[in-house]
Amino acid sequence: NNYSRLVNKNRIFEDIYEMVKPEVTYPRIFDKVIVVLKKWEHFFERVSTNPLSKIILQGLFGELLFLQKMLMLRGEKQQIQILDGWHGTDYSKKDFQYQRDFIEIKTSLKKKPYSIRISSDTQLEKPANDRLFLCCYMLEVDKQLGKTIKTLIEEIQEILLDYPKTIFKEKLMKIGVISDLLDPEMLEPYIINDILVYEIKGDFLLLDVFV
Repeated sequence: NNYSRLVNKNRIFEDIYEMVKPEVTYPRIFDKVIVVLKKWEHFFERVSTNPLSKIILQGLFGELLFLQKMLMLRGEKQQIQILDGWHGTDYSKKDFQYQRDFIEIKTSLKKKPYSIRISSDTQLEKPANDRLFLCCYMLEVDKQLGKTIKTLIEEIQEILLDYPKTIFKEKLMKIGVISDLLDPEMLEPYIINDILVYEIKGDFLLLDVFV
């Protein structure tokens, strides 16, 4: 598709170079080249079989809002732990997990009375003896005041130190996202109208733990 054609050979060669330049032995160099090529193979498979859409990017926007909040004023070790706990890019049933706390992120453009869409019952299944939270970002498209997902990605990269930044970019690639190649026509500018956070129990219990 058009998105994958924008990835030129130079970008892939640059990625290989950055990966192999610390290595001094040929076996290690070859191993690193294979890792990079497999990463790009996965990227091209992803964008060809499940191309990005405004709906996918809207959902990712919510996950990145939560991630940005978690990453504020953190050192490298904490940043790595926070990124490791982000499982939305791995198609996991829950978007985030930190020790025994699971967090599912939802976004909606619905105005009051608010509503969100749950794609399956398993998304709200609480793991035994753990806690599950549902964090809902109620968004609105605003072409004057809104922020696009590309801007949000750039803001997060400014927070991240070097190695966590690499982890972040590779997680985005898993879902077919390279920031500077995103189609401008899909970059809706959002503002946040409200943030609702629930702990999932027998009934919903409204909390403000992560707001």
